[in-house]
Amino acid sequence: MENLTSQENVKMNKRNNHQWTPTEDKILIECCLELVNQGWRANNGFKPGYLSQLQKWMAEKIPNCKIMGNPHMNSRMRTFKAQFRELKEIRSQSRFGWDKVNKCITCEDYVWYSWLKSHKEAVGLSNKQFSYFDELAIIFEKDQTTRDEVEFKMSVSSSLKMLAMTPRILHAKEVKGSTKDPTNNSFSKHMERFYDICDEAKQEIGKVATYFQHLNANTVKKTLLYESITKLNGLTKEEIVQAIDKISSDKGQTESFFLFPDDDARSIYVKSVLDGVI
Repeated sequence: MENLTSQENVKMNKRNNHQWTPTEDKILIECCLELVNQGWRANNGFKPGYLSQLQKWMAEKIPNCKIMGNPHMNSRMRTFKAQFRELKEIRSQSRFGWDKVNKCITCEDYVWYSWLKSHKEAVGLSNKQFSYFDELAIIFEKDQTTRDEVEFKMSVSSSLKMLAMTPRILHAKEVKGSTKDPTNNSFSKHMERFYDICDEAKQEIGKVATYFQHLNANTVKKTLLYESITKLNGLTKEEIVQAIDKISSDKGQTESFFLFPDDDARSIYVKSVLDGVI
């Protein structure tokens, strides 16, 4: 009966999400560094069987450890990799700074808001401490380099294809302007219709893109407001919801909110909005 209960617990543990503690994160990263030292890393990640090895090492370091290689460690590794890639890109931008002591991104709120408009993966990374950024660079840097090389090769390949098509495109345009041959005239009509369809498609795609840009901007704005307003003292959950709803729906109020340099000034502003003074 005890063995059966143990097996059931393992199955339940596999299905459930694991809430990682700082100590467990630290040990997992230490184990990943050991994987790198022992040659487990491959061109596109780690060699097959690395999750089983991680699970073994974690069990040796943590008494009664029930963290499974899959799905728990696998999921945590994906999270670490996504955060590392986003942080690496952010740190390459001159608009952002890096606090070496607290290991976190530094920037003005308006800079962060602008960044989130086109980088939804960065939501939640503001003012978050990343104590293991340097270690994650050792663990994932080769993956990132390989991915960049692949993207570069794909870009070059695409460019070469476009260059190869250029003579045919130019020829088609010449044919479009020719009226000497009836066959050319017929082909020219088809090409003109083709160009018209392309123009119409561009216009429709432009409308769709504008819509989603607007939709994404509103989502990002509310997310950023939520992150900022929830840090303020003296507000109930109901007041937080009301403040986000009111301020996000007014462009002027949103801009005014982020102009205030500290949380005390922002608290006063939010309360004024809720009281109807502003």
